[in-house]
Amino acid sequence: MTQHTLAIRGTVQQGCEATGLRREENRARDPTQMNRLLKMSLIAAAFAAVAAPLQAACYADYRANMDNPLRLHYGVIQVPDNACTVTAAAPVIAGRIASGGWTLLQVISVFDDSGLASRRADAGEYYLRY
Repeated sequence: MTQHTLAIRGTVQQGCEATGLRREENRARDPTQMNRLLKMSLIAAAFAAVAAPLQAACYADYRANMDNPLRLHYGVIQVPDNACTVTAAAPVIAGRIASGGWTLLQVISVFDDSGLASRRADAGEYYLRY
């Protein structure tokens, strides 16, 4: 070993002794502390996995039209959680239904899964189409 390496080793050893730790204790972690950290990490991951499906999906019902010839439809569409207001859902819906040649007239409301069944028959072929 070089003198430089010995000097660094001596400094590290002195630092460990100053804090009351031996080199072996400094090198190996306490297994109970590691187990506790692992358990807490697993519990946090489990809560995150369970909480994700509990977040209700967001849906909106809307009215749209198409010209030449004039056609109207009522539809139900799923929107992202960050667009779960009538105002925020409007551009999202307008963009999606435009691909079919439709123009958004009105976003009627936004709702969660509990409102889907009651709107299915009224939406017909435009139920979750876009």
